[in-house]
Amino acid sequence: MSRPTIPVSLPWNSWQESHDLKLDFPGSWSVEVFAPADLPEVSESEIAGHAQRLIKEIERTRPARVVLAVDDLTRPLSYRAFFDPLIEFWQTHAHRPQITVVVGLGTHGPLSSRELEWKLGSACVNADFLQVLNHNYKSEVADAGFEWGNIRVQVNRHFLQADFRVVLSTVVPHPFAGFSGGAKMVWPGLSSIEVTRRSHQMALMGFAGKPGTVHNNKFRRIIDGFLDQLPVHYFVGFLTDARRRCVFVDSGEIRGTYQRVVQQAESFYRVSLPEDARYDVVWLNAYPKDTELVQLDTGFLPVLTAGRSFWSEDAIFVLSGSASKGVGKHGLFEPGGLLYRAPRPKRFLAGRPLWLFLPGVSSKECHQLFWDQYPHFQSLGELRNALSNAFPEAASVAIFPAAAITIVEGAGEKQ
Repeated sequence: MSRPTIPVSLPWNSWQESHDLKLDFPGSWSVEVFAPADLPEVSESEIAGHAQRLIKEIERTRPARVVLAVDDLTRPLSYRAFFDPLIEFWQTHAHRPQITVVVGLGTHGPLSSRELEWKLGSACVNADFLQVLNHNYKSEVADAGFEWGNIRVQVNRHFLQADFRVVLSTVVPHPFAGFSGGAKMVWPGLSSIEVTRRSHQMALMGFAGKPGTVHNNKFRRIIDGFLDQLPVHYFVGFLTDARRRCVFVDSGEIRGTYQRVVQQAESFYRVSLPEDARYDVVWLNAYPKDTELVQLDTGFLPVLTAGRSFWSEDAIFVLSGSASKGVGKHGLFEPGGLLYRAPRPKRFLAGRPLWLFLPGVSSKECHQLFWDQYPHFQSLGELRNALSNAFPEAASVAIFPAAAITIVEGAGEKQ
């Protein structure tokens, strides 16, 4: 007779043929799952309403050149429902402006034609009256007319030359900016590698903020100040859930709209754990940033934001992700990148073991970015057996299915 098990499903392989990863734990174990709230999905008609608001603003101001900047696949949402009504309107509009859509990659890798369709929808990508571009930090930047410390700020030339600049952002927790999106979509999303390097160096030196809040964040204050030098004329902000559905959207002028979206984000992405929780296994599933090895550190957000330890003294941490796109691309932190450093133990784990379930990469690739004393698993069965051997009687498990967008209640205690 088979022993009873506890089944758990994890969202898996974001964008790349997403599906559920099926886990099962021994029936004698205690398993709890913590994910952002399950809110109703925003309807496509409501998203289209925000597109219509943007159309009215463009019609009112009548710019000659419009640039819409969007984030890449490291942000979980598709914007098809937003772009479809824009394309439908402009297709029949006799006096439309020159329109460019730019993907704010920072120093990430470019999106393929297929990936652009995932992000923007086929109507946008295939429209013959606009151009869709990947930002190129090497060849497509121009001087913005001001400095950041001792460096000249360079920005995507199409964005810089536009008469009307629009930013679309999915706002999710970010390790040093507090939350993604807003002005960060331009600096560093549409900037030169020198600007990107400067922003990340601030974080490495401890001058930026903490994930899950934009309060008292020096980096945010600086880039918000850049908006006075290079205005963004319209902002559309979205929130996503653990299944990459849109659960909130707002639009308008950038500063006030971004603050409203962040206020929603601060509560939505937050989960509460039992007061006396001390888990033996903390499973961090890096979805929806799980497809590139270079992005998987975002899966540690629940640990980094917790105001107290919620793990036992002998706890094992598991970081999981499909890593279906391999190591991935980041001009700063990939092997050979400007700020790449040989992997070390994670200080915040205080010597506790970290097990890596990353079936999409080899152990050699894995240990280019993770300390080589952290075991790498490609087989779910091998990982299951190893956990059972580590805890032969019983264990308590905390699972974070969407760890890359999950803040643990108490994050404010660390601010």
